[in-house]
Amino acid sequence: MSPADGDPTDPRSADASGDGSGEKTCRPHSAAHARSEVEFALYPLLCAPDARFRAAHQSGVDDALLVASELTSDALTRSKPGSSCELTCTLGRYDVTISVTGPSPTARQPLLWYPLGVHPGGRRLDELRRRIVRQIAHRIQITRRPAGERTTTATIALSGPAT
Repeated sequence: MSPADGDPTDPRSADASGDGSGEKTCRPHSAAHARSEVEFALYPLLCAPDARFRAAHQSGVDDALLVASELTSDALTRSKPGSSCELTCTLGRYDVTISVTGPSPTARQPLLWYPLGVHPGGRRLDELRRRIVRQIAHRIQITRRPAGERTTTATIALSGPAT
């Protein structure tokens, strides 16, 4: 059954655009801006006509908002004042993928996604962000980009409709 058929188990079926892509890209300048953009991208889940469907996916939406906030904060911490990063939120059938591209850490800044304790100079807030995202996301992937950037991608599972 395709999204156009109105499959109640498919979050994209509530997408008003009809294409079911569920992808949104933006350049947030703060964690709050990132959360609002992700909330907009997840609108099909938040406003689905079936209350059971909305309730079943609410925890996935909340997790995606938190992950977007933490990844954006991480990228903006390494950015120059007044700059932004790039965030892409993709709503899939069973998950939400959040990708944030920003400056890569320099030699003075530890890579935030190493296990705790590997870099004793790491700041406590960075460790907390890393731990939060690791606890929530099912998959985390880091890709180095040219020009000193990196993309951190986290995939958050949607729970599916309640029965």
